Amino acid sequence: MIKIIKRYPTEEELIFWGAQEEGDYGPMDTLVREIKEEFSLVLGQENLFAPDDFIDDLKLEILKNYKIYGDFLSIINTTRKGKPRIYTSIDSAYKISLNKELFKDAEKYLNSGKKIINEGNLTISSLDNIVGGNPLCAWSTGEIISDMFDVPIPNPENNLIIPLSKNIKSSYADYRKDFSFKK
Repeated sequence: MIKIIKRYPTEEELIFWGAQEEGDYGPMDTLVREIKEEFSLVLGQENLFAPDDFIDDLKLEILKNYKIYGDFLSIINTTRKGKPRIYTSIDSAYKISLNKELFKDAEKYLNSGKKIINEGNLTISSLDNIVGGNPLCAWSTGEIISDMFDVPIPNPENNLIIPLSKNIKSSYADYRKDFSFKK
């Protein structure tokens, strides 16, 4: 999931989440892979996307400017196939400051109906709107934004998000020292 937060008057920030895949050594590998995967055109659908050179510039800016925000234990209440389900995960969160020109171009392309990422929903919203519940944030997003900016974000699913550390671990194996995992 990728969400762009617009904070006035000076900063624009992206907040990223992605899922670990085989071959990802640690959270940083997952972040880089997710950015490279999601900020790419879909063959045969190029006309639906912002220009390729803009997407490449945005991808490079993100990879150059991300900062670790921290790890969170997320306990998510949801329903799957009509049955209540709880998902538990460790989420590593990052903040990325973009230069204003790229941010304004992203906003322009999205407002004109062009895509910038090839999966999920990319949203530009002010922090005030998010605090007001428009849009509602999915999964752990709202609680992590709440922690980042010290503001209350609606959490209608009553998900439990617990800050673990302002540092992320370098490898997924390092998390196994503190947590056990089941598939």
